[in-house]
Parts: sequence; C-alpha cells; structure tokens
Amino acid sequence: MEYFDNFDNGKHADYYISSEVKLPKLYEVFLIRDEKTPDDFISYIICDLFHKDSASANKMTNVINKKNRVSCGKYTRDVAETKQAFIMNLAHENSYPLVCVLKEGKRNVI
Repeated sequence: MEYFDNFDNGKHADYYISSEVKLPKLYEVFLIRDEKTPDDFISYIICDLFHKDSASANKMTNVINKKNRVSCGKYTRDVAETKQAFIMNLAHENSYPLVCVLKEGKRNVI
C-alpha cells in the first residue's frame, strides 16, 4: 500500500491507495454434446453468440463431437449467464436437448 498526503484548502486528508486490483471472476461457458442436436445448430450458436468464424466453429464442433463438450469462452458472470440462458432457450424452442453449463474460474489479481 502506498501512503499519500493531500493538502486541499488548508485541510489535511490522508489517502491509502491499494496496489492490488481485483478483477471479477470469469466463468467458462461449455456446450455439452448430445446425440440429437445437429452439428449445424451447434455451429450456428458458436458463430452467432460467440462471434467465431465458420472455420473456428467447425473446429469447435469437431471437439464437441470427440470430447462431448467444448469451451466457448470465458466471461464475467452476468455475460456468461446471459449466454447460457439464450442457448438453453434457443435449444428448447428448436426441441434440441443441447445443454450449456458454466464453470466458475478463479479471481485474477493485478
């Protein structure tokens, strides 16, 4: 911690400035594979919601086919939960059993 003296209009004020900045926790968004959701739908979600190009979406779709899940990115909690809700609603509207889960990460400190 650094210590600063501030003199303002003859009034003395002490300020302590922390040298440690805590960043918000990031949540990793995963798509979980099932046998009924078509690859085209998964690619559409990856391209549209996670802003990946079609080549990246195809690679990620291949990963989900091999490992039954794929990480789509890390986001703050509110963004991750919004993406999860959107995916789950879209899958439900199209009668696909696709599942999206979040994994809490560690808080980074600068």
